[in-house]
Amino acid sequence: VIGLLNGFIFTPIIFRLSMLWNEKNIKVFLRQIGIQTLYIIGITAICLIGAYFLGIPVLSLLYNTDLTLYKEELIVLLVGGGFLAWSGILSTALTIMRRQKSMLICYIIVAVLALSLSGIAVRTYKMMGAAVLYTVLMVFLCLCFGTVVIRELQKIK
Repeated sequence: VIGLLNGFIFTPIIFRLSMLWNEKNIKVFLRQIGIQTLYIIGITAICLIGAYFLGIPVLSLLYNTDLTLYKEELIVLLVGGGFLAWSGILSTALTIMRRQKSMLICYIIVAVLALSLSGIAVRTYKMMGAAVLYTVLMVFLCLCFGTVVIRELQKIK
């Protein structure tokens, strides 16, 4: 949900971001990324509030199963969804910067971590382990992408 709503807001400005980057208008480029980040925070907050009050009853009705025990997992997954949306913005910025190889390395690292840790997390902490691991991996992906973005920006200055 967070990624979908973010896509509606973010997709229309991708061309503008690429033009700003090509014109070396870094200040406005970064401002646009910052605005998108604020949108993600806002959308995530609204989704978290909605999920806290309505998420489990709606999902329980949709799936005809009592999901009351999974409210905390839902909230953790939505936080991870917010970081996934942010990683999408950073990924687009990296594509505009022509840093796809760096992105691939970040994705490979996250995939290896997911493969290595998922069994342990799920065996030990069940559904909450999976939810927390997903969120941690999305945070790590954002940190990886953010590091590459910062390095690229430092090259310009």
